[in-house]
Amino acid sequence: MNLLLDLEKNEYISQTNVRIIEKYCNRWAVSAYHALLQTHILTEHDLADAIAETYGLDRVYSFDKNDLDLGVLRRVSYADALRYQCCTPQRDEKGSYLVYIVDPTSQSL
Repeated sequence: MNLLLDLEKNEYISQTNVRIIEKYCNRWAVSAYHALLQTHILTEHDLADAIAETYGLDRVYSFDKNDLDLGVLRRVSYADALRYQCCTPQRDEKGSYLVYIVDPTSQSL
């Protein structure tokens, strides 16, 4: 998965944007996902839409406090949630934990 090339292929960013972001990634040692957000080439909302459409992923627009199971949230520490850039707000009907991933292109999960 090459986020930049895939977004360029689907016309979310230009070839010039790809070159700029690649240089930014190398200079600041950040992922393409974070570089796109930090440089404001795409808004967080637009990037989430683009990734969901490009890779056929479910997109979570928001969830309110009524959707949170505090028992589940206690099972994943805040430090772990930050490290893995995820949120585990609840279990599904089968008892499996739902995990919402901030950066679905991350290789560290």
